[in-house]
Amino acid sequence: MQKKLVFIISIFTAVLFFACSKEFSVESGTGVGGNATGTLKDSSGSCQGITVKGNYIVDTVMTDSNYALVKVNITSVGKYKITTDTVNGFWFNDSSYVLSVGIQSIKLKAHGKPILPTTSTFTVTFNSTTCMFSVAVSGSGSVVSDYFPTTANSNWTYKNSSSLDTFRTTATNTTYLINSNTYTLFVDSYKDSLVYRKDGVGNYYTYAYLDDSTTSPVAYIFLKDNVANGTTWETPESSTTHLGTASKVKYRYTTINNNTSLIVNGTTYNNVIKVRWDVYYYVSGAYQTTAWYSQYDYYAQGVGLINSETINYTPTITQSLQRYKVY
Repeated sequence: MQKKLVFIISIFTAVLFFACSKEFSVESGTGVGGNATGTLKDSSGSCQGITVKGNYIVDTVMTDSNYALVKVNITSVGKYKITTDTVNGFWFNDSSYVLSVGIQSIKLKAHGKPILPTTSTFTVTFNSTTCMFSVAVSGSGSVVSDYFPTTANSNWTYKNSSSLDTFRTTATNTTYLINSNTYTLFVDSYKDSLVYRKDGVGNYYTYAYLDDSTTSPVAYIFLKDNVANGTTWETPESSTTHLGTASKVKYRYTTINNNTSLIVNGTTYNNVIKVRWDVYYYVSGAYQTTAWYSQYDYYAQGVGLINSETINYTPTITQSLQRYKVY
């Protein structure tokens, strides 16, 4: 009799459980029996942060250390599937259940093997929303450390927030030998040109006039990818005319952050170096700078310059990357 009673109670408990589950997931349309809803965007419609983890190496299978953390605003709980497209031989995805609403950090596992040593840009999709992020792929088992590519025909399109002009800068296959160093010629849509070179140990140079009144061009470092935050360096000084008076000018650069992330026009760039650039003029016996001659420059690994913004100038003027192609 006791065994029979236990059996009846077990059946009653099971029926009660499934009845409650049915009411929660089917009749209310919520719970793990339904599909989760939400968005990749924040309240202003901008993509939320995406963080990429792990090293990505040509012809190397992904491991548990290769993944992307995507922030999602969940509006109703249930099953979800978040995926990216396949780029350069690999992709990211995850599917599971989410049991609470609000901002969630979803781990997208990487799959496949990278094909080429280049920066790959992915589109991630959830519900009807999409965002983008980039992943730098290295070759021969080494980590990519190129923050200013100079390969021929590579090009970058930027938009100026003040003039609303859009222009393209292209690395040509033309080189110049200057002071025994080889520089690559860059030309933009306005037919302006500049030359650049790298020394292979983390220093990036240009050879240019420091301002419109400078008497002669100088070679100087505009980026270092191998220094600690707070590192400062200066260009050589050059004779110039400032406010109608003979003067001298030099640039000062400071590494603000050597490993940050930045969202530019909906694309998340990782492994970004943030550099402050200040123009100093020799005035009244000392070098001085002014607010409208300072800016932040952001360089992404494997991509190059992705954004510039003025400092202490209202309104802030930006020059942001719209698209790029690195060969």
